[in-house]
Amino acid sequence: MEKIALITGAGRGIGAATAQELGRRGFHVIVNYRADEPAAASVVRRIEAAGGVARAVQADVCDPGQVAALVEGCARVDAHATAKAALNAFAQHVAAEAGAWGIAVNTVAPAAVRTEGSATMLTPEVEEALGRRSVLGRMLDPQDVAAVVGSILDGGFDAVAGVKIPVDAGQRVLSG
Repeated sequence: MEKIALITGAGRGIGAATAQELGRRGFHVIVNYRADEPAAASVVRRIEAAGGVARAVQADVCDPGQVAALVEGCARVDAHATAKAALNAFAQHVAAEAGAWGIAVNTVAPAAVRTEGSATMLTPEVEEALGRRSVLGRMLDPQDVAAVVGSILDGGFDAVAGVKIPVDAGQRVLSG
């Protein structure tokens, strides 16, 4: 059975990298975007050029009606991300209920990621300082986060449920 992944905010940054990673892994990817249709279309083209299957769907995830229509139009979804607010507690609650059906629910918590959206804040000095605060000595790229999400959805974390998975280049190790 084909796996379907709905990636919200998939027109750029971590969302775009995750969409492409899942497309590479054989998922049918639904590339959600709020306003930037050309960016979403570009992500779909890159997924298709690599042999994957994708389609772009417009919906504002801050609007409950649009979210309902988005999910309804998907037939089914095997991986779903939502707004960050209260996501970890929500994931634990859903994991407790969904476990009976063999569904593992987790969240991914990336540290600072080098994206189009963070470019104005990430001066070379800031990037250097963040790199010094991580075990790996570097900043994260969107692909770093996407690879973790892909591993989770490919079954690499089937025995893990209800947890927040940090993707931070080892920052927690040095901060503790």
